[in-house]
Amino acid sequence: MRKKTPGGAEKGTVPLIRLAEERDIPEIVELVREFAQGHPSEDLARNGKKIEAAYFGDNPAGELIVAERKGRAVGMVQWYRQYDMFWEVYLGIPEWLFVREDSRGLGISIALIAFLCERVRRAGGEFIYGPGAEATTSIFTRYAFDAGSAETFRLSGEAFHQWADLAGSSPRQIIRNLPPPELNRADPKPRA
Repeated sequence: MRKKTPGGAEKGTVPLIRLAEERDIPEIVELVREFAQGHPSEDLARNGKKIEAAYFGDNPAGELIVAERKGRAVGMVQWYRQYDMFWEVYLGIPEWLFVREDSRGLGISIALIAFLCERVRRAGGEFIYGPGAEATTSIFTRYAFDAGSAETFRLSGEAFHQWADLAGSSPRQIIRNLPPPELNRADPKPRA
């Protein structure tokens, strides 16, 4: 039996969270096939050409982030940049957060979100806003700000920046240092 560390992650299996690369396309196709189970598109023949064009072509739809564990892509999330005219700030819209069933419960989702926040901040964004799903609802219910319905969330203010600061940390470290939801309404502290 494998030893588990506090926070759920198996010892020695800290996921590598990184931007997807063209070499990942076959595994991304497999992640999408698994994610699409039960969706009307589940029988679509995917060969990776459209995914390649969407993320690595001349006009990318956004960034795709993958979680790698034991040399295999086990999770992903995409995001794209948007401008909020009311608040006059840039933000990131995350979508398609997914972790393979055999890798759930290891903190991979929160590691993907922290990395995503860092990428959004690097691109000039000040918060993320988007849809929640079954896999993310518990995370966002505990740590994000309800954006008006059970299906949407916003991670903003000092909380957003603290999530971004945790990018690259182990899931265990992220869990131990996640900000309370009230920091979504707090002005961010200056950072170097």
